[in-house]
Amino acid sequence: MSYYKEDLNLINKNSLSQQKSTFKAWIFGRDREERSQVINALKQEQWPIVTIQSLDYFESLASQLSPDILILCSDIMSTFGNQLIRELRKKGITFPILCIGKILQAENCIIALEEGADDYLHSPLNKREFVSRARRAAKLTNRSHTTPANTDNNAKYTICNLQFYPETKNLESKSGQHVSLTKGEVNLLLLLCENKGVTISRQRLASLTETESSNSRTIDVRISKLKKKITLLDPNETYITSKRHEGYHFTSDTQAIQEIK
Repeated sequence: MSYYKEDLNLINKNSLSQQKSTFKAWIFGRDREERSQVINALKQEQWPIVTIQSLDYFESLASQLSPDILILCSDIMSTFGNQLIRELRKKGITFPILCIGKILQAENCIIALEEGADDYLHSPLNKREFVSRARRAAKLTNRSHTTPANTDNNAKYTICNLQFYPETKNLESKSGQHVSLTKGEVNLLLLLCENKGVTISRQRLASLTETESSNSRTIDVRISKLKKKITLLDPNETYITSKRHEGYHFTSDTQAIQEIK
């Protein structure tokens, strides 16, 4: 595209002058009104911004550069957003992704979280909340391109009959069978491991795993999918149970959880 080199120069220039409190943001969306709302919010924070409207342009950028955060607008999420997230995570590309979805697309955004997105918000956006969530995602999960081969394989948890490897996002049975976990599932499992025997509310789980706290259904969906993966490896044990109106906890037979370094 004719503006590609100019945008690359702009990104590199902004990278050099970037202040500590700002982050490079890529905004992928074709809806002018929503895109403008996102741009204006981040410009007030003096974040370097690149706007993307085509998949070809995105792939060209991603092959050479990496943002501090990628923001997928609702029109992208309603078409190929989840597929894009899945492909990025399969390639080991781990920069933070924040999704924006219409209220009617709530289920679509929940799927996005399972595919590896870091957070999502409903449109129309509350500017203050949006900036806060974007900044938090960029701060807490800002990483360059990495692959699973570069991670530390030493840290693990023993959970009854299973081995849990947070760094490689793997859960393994004694027989050697294993399943891959999403980032959201890893965060949930870690939190439950570190609070064994304690019932944690959905709101607390949402807050501590960087999920929209007002949507407890997101946590229910994640827990349900996590339990299904655990059952594939060990169908005879109950690891996670729910308490009505309270939250989730590990059952008493998981007290042998221990971290091994």
